[in-house]
Amino acid sequence: MTRKRKKRGGLYRQRDSPYWYADYIDADGLRKRRSTGKTTKKEAERVRAKWLNERSQVDNDPSFTELVSDLKADYEANAHKSWYRVRQALTHLEPAFGNKTASRISARSIAAYRNARSDAGARPATVRYELAVLQRMLSVARDNDKLAAIPKFPSVRVNNAREEYITEAEFAGLLVELPEHLRSYIAFRYHSGWRGSETANITWDDVDWENGLVWLRRGTTKNDEPRAFPFANFPALRSVLEQQRKYTDNCERRVGGDIPWLFHRNGNKLKHYRRSWIQACKRVGAIGKDGQPKVPHDLRRSAARRMEQAGIPRSISRRLIGHKTESVFQRYAVVASDDLRQGTEKLAALDAPIRHTIGIVGRSEHQEGAPAETRTPWEVRTYEDSGGGSRTPDTRIMIPLL
Repeated sequence: MTRKRKKRGGLYRQRDSPYWYADYIDADGLRKRRSTGKTTKKEAERVRAKWLNERSQVDNDPSFTELVSDLKADYEANAHKSWYRVRQALTHLEPAFGNKTASRISARSIAAYRNARSDAGARPATVRYELAVLQRMLSVARDNDKLAAIPKFPSVRVNNAREEYITEAEFAGLLVELPEHLRSYIAFRYHSGWRGSETANITWDDVDWENGLVWLRRGTTKNDEPRAFPFANFPALRSVLEQQRKYTDNCERRVGGDIPWLFHRNGNKLKHYRRSWIQACKRVGAIGKDGQPKVPHDLRRSAARRMEQAGIPRSISRRLIGHKTESVFQRYAVVASDDLRQGTEKLAALDAPIRHTIGIVGRSEHQEGAPAETRTPWEVRTYEDSGGGSRTPDTRIMIPLL
């Protein structure tokens, strides 16, 4: 008689068979024991999960619309702030999966979607995010006992560490080409490095003129922590706020009421300005390495770079911009070739007092005329700084012999 091994997760093996067997209840309520035809437990689990799907989804197979509704409820319950981004992903997911129920979304159809989006020119990061949204939809369905298992999702390799930033010349040009209601908004982001969603939510109540601070309230930032940016000793930023106050005063007289938002368009909160931004970038020539107009988020990278150039300690820069970790800040603090040249110029300035002294040092007199094999490649010489440097006359340095 064939003996069975102990079941593990509804799976077991028979001693005389290399395959895993599944034990489950089918759609008719009958107990089934059958071979999965797989020799590894991981593959057998997938087969069993497929059979369980066939059983459990006969009467309760959620549609794509129901999956979206459950996902939105999950976002609201967990106070996620990125539903607007999910909606963008759904505009591409729905044409491909809108006519499928949850159990009919297979690994093959998901891989086909990935390939189709890539062939259509979608960037890898975009495709990965859309697949993550779909995977979350199915995870919520599984957690709600509407789906037995989630199909395997393909990987998407992404290398999206941008190095673009808005140069000083591009920034000056954008302030000329952008519509009036966007100029102060873009200037504020250029100087502060704050995210667009954070900046758009600032109200006049968040501007502390007396203490010279602009505040982001708790819950309005990406990490939900409050943040402040001083402008009392920052004339450029103070000027931006004063100009925006004048613009708001004029708008309030036109609309006949108070405007709560710091940045707005005729009293309405700033929302959509992508077209205006792209047109301004094209006129100015603010084009990235990919041949496309630079994006507003590059302003954040510009601010990080400027703070590095100003010599602000990174611990302070991170708190001003809103980066939680050093590694993230380093990604944003782009080092341009001009910055590198300026660095070497500073090194050259340090070496200037001693350059003339090192330049005349050669072989010592006692080595001149000696056989090559007896000459030493280095010589220790007494160094005297005649250029006003900080070294004392008895400092000894190693000089490579010419």
